[in-house]
Amino acid sequence: MVKAAFSVVIATVMGVLAAGCSPTISDSSICRSMGYFVSQAECTGTTQSSCEMTQLSSQSTGKTVICWKVGSGNTVFSSPTPFSSPSPFPSPTPVQSSTPRPSPFQSSTPIPSPTPNLYGAIHSDTQCVSAGGVVRWLNDVTRYCQFMGASCPSEWSPYKSNGIAWTETSLATALDHINCTGGRMTVTTGFHAFAPLAVESKTYCSWRNCFTCKQWSTVYANVTRVGCY
Repeated sequence: MVKAAFSVVIATVMGVLAAGCSPTISDSSICRSMGYFVSQAECTGTTQSSCEMTQLSSQSTGKTVICWKVGSGNTVFSSPTPFSSPSPFPSPTPVQSSTPRPSPFQSSTPIPSPTPNLYGAIHSDTQCVSAGGVVRWLNDVTRYCQFMGASCPSEWSPYKSNGIAWTETSLATALDHINCTGGRMTVTTGFHAFAPLAVESKTYCSWRNCFTCKQWSTVYANVTRVGCY
């Protein structure tokens, strides 16, 4: 009997809307015909769950009715209706956090510029990237280009701090003659991360006559990255 009564109300609403007239049925009847509550107080008084507002809009007449429903979204009855239930409030667009200034050891993503804006005002971001490099920041105003390899490309110069070029190195090894029977010992250089440091080296005996070294040699660490401008 209860479901039949709601069906009659829904049929009445649909008939009025189909006739092109403004609905004469009350807002409370429309809410109840959809299984919603007329007010927040009525909703919270009949359920242990939280209640939320929902907005019903008629696509044919533009009439809008505000109803209340259980927070889970479940309704008492489900029946076809000319009213749609859009979300009452649009989702806000997330606020993008500002990107912090990168450190000298992080690659930056500046807007490509054809105007010379790297250290020395000789080359630009665009030229750095086009040459296969990565733009690096030294501080808030100074930036340079980092390349893979032991030297800068043609027409580029090594970027230095206090007269020392910015480089990254990996260790290198060599064989040291230690006695007159041909015994050898491996010597190894040091290495460093990208910084203005001298390239590590190791001096060793490359040719020995028994206990006397006849030829001394030097092995240098491998330069794997270099800063340029």
